[in-house]
Amino acid sequence: MTGRPRTSIGDIGSPAFETKPDGTVIARARMRDLFGVQRRPRGYGRSETEALEDLKRTATEIMRGLGGIDAITCDSTIAELAQYWLDEEKHEERLAPQSLAKYEGDIRRIIAPSLGNLPLNELTVGTADAFLAAVRRDRSPTAAKIARIILKQMMSLAVRKGAIATNPMRETRDWSKRKRTDAVKKVMALSTEQVAEIRLTLRRWAREYDRPGPRPNGQLRQFVDIMLGTSARPGEVLALRRNDCDLSAEETRIRITGTLVRVNGTIERQEHTKDPRQHRIFVLPGFAADAIRELVLSTAGQPDNAFLFQTRNGRPVWPNNIGRQWRAFRAQHPRLAGTDDLEKMPPYVFRKTVASALSAEAGLALAAAALGHANESTTKRHYVQPLDQVNPLTATLLNSMFGTNELKFDPNAFGFE
Repeated sequence: MTGRPRTSIGDIGSPAFETKPDGTVIARARMRDLFGVQRRPRGYGRSETEALEDLKRTATEIMRGLGGIDAITCDSTIAELAQYWLDEEKHEERLAPQSLAKYEGDIRRIIAPSLGNLPLNELTVGTADAFLAAVRRDRSPTAAKIARIILKQMMSLAVRKGAIATNPMRETRDWSKRKRTDAVKKVMALSTEQVAEIRLTLRRWAREYDRPGPRPNGQLRQFVDIMLGTSARPGEVLALRRNDCDLSAEETRIRITGTLVRVNGTIERQEHTKDPRQHRIFVLPGFAADAIRELVLSTAGQPDNAFLFQTRNGRPVWPNNIGRQWRAFRAQHPRLAGTDDLEKMPPYVFRKTVASALSAEAGLALAAAALGHANESTTKRHYVQPLDQVNPLTATLLNSMFGTNELKFDPNAFGFE
């Protein structure tokens, strides 16, 4: 055999060929693996060309088995890296199926048309930043944010595989970071009086509906009452089943253990919430317990795992369906609750309303626990509406601490009569 081991890791040396009496050609070479160990891969074929191709495949498999350099190089395109990254994520199962499906769609619609043919070593910070700015302008800030997340993970994989030295996406502008004033403005919640008016109007709306099309079946009212009684996410409420409800005790209880997801166009129940650690049991207030009893009664005779919220054909109700009902309700009551802001509020507003109310009355810790947050800062930043009025208890506490030797106010000392 001729040739010495190459100095480049994963690069085979000049191959030597040997032809056996039966006509089989053997290609032999030397290479260094990821850890510098010399290897002697072989390839077989009916000709030198076939044997060489088989030798290259064997060398690639050696490196892939060690987690080293393989099909991705600095000359690979963004589109090739994207497919490689998707395949690895599917194999490792780190992402939820619905997240993987969304990322795959975003790559196909947003990333590949603009950057797909660009070699990895030509993706600079400037190019990436210009691409994200265009996505933000032509699509939305959210689309730019997600595109950056995807590209950042893809290029991180390329760095780990040795195709590039650094990840250019790390230095691009992070569109998810906003001014604190923006974060405050986006937290919208309803007052106690507004909630009462909405609940009362929802009951009348179902009875007095006089528009063309199917009449409201009461699900929107029940959905709102359960959200107000639990602070659960819309998908968690709609994922409730008969066996998640306990009506036997004096206090009605429900278990939040899953949520609805859409995978490849099909609505499925995911057997955990957004965060698997957020399973929780609620003792329901009276109005939410009444809604649960109505739904359990309406599904009487069905299996224990039947959904409480169902379509006419027994399928689970997707949050978008509730959203359409909510928009129809708002359109018929444009000045409901004395605010035009209701037009901007999706059903998720009820989760933020509960968080704001609990935080104001009992503190941030209780609000975070009800929402299933491990970190109170998440609750405060995204779910609790800031209050202008400081709790009057502050005055009582400060007076007890600093006002024990209080000086009497003498108006004459200041020239007052």
